[in-house]
Amino acid sequence: MKKDIFYESRNLEFFPEIKSFWKIHISSFFNNKKEILKIVSNYCNKNKLSYKYIKKIKFYKASLSKDFAPSQVGKYITIYMSNIKVFEKTVTDLYLLLKKFKATEIFGDFQYKNSIIFYRYGSFFDSFVYDLKSENNNKILDLRQTYPNNIPNLKEVPFFHKIKPIKKIL
Repeated sequence: MKKDIFYESRNLEFFPEIKSFWKIHISSFFNNKKEILKIVSNYCNKNKLSYKYIKKIKFYKASLSKDFAPSQVGKYITIYMSNIKVFEKTVTDLYLLLKKFKATEIFGDFQYKNSIIFYRYGSFFDSFVYDLKSENNNKILDLRQTYPNNIPNLKEVPFFHKIKPIKKIL
């Protein structure tokens, strides 16, 4: 993961060695973003999870504007997962910690229990290709869209996910 002017990355020593997997996005409103970041940061630090967040107010405001890429709107914090058990535990734990908060919806992700927690399977980098292959050995695209339908056919689907995966290949 690269360091840039838009995001502040933390716990890079725990960044997964894989190129794509499930990741969690946390949304916020301007008036609750600091409290949400404190809760999520404490959780990630305690559980040795790599994450990033939008660090400057001007970029945070831009990320909620109509001029921002629609598939990226509302993604204040991103947490990177390395295995399904940690992913499931993190989502359910954060839900208990964050369920009182309201925030903007993230259109390209699946929402967990009408909360500010969203998730998707995707690339951890700027690549639009997963590090997975289809049954025909084709690369699978990471289609970053404004509706969450781009889940590859995976063996590891979280227990709380109810939508069937579909395949998009190169």
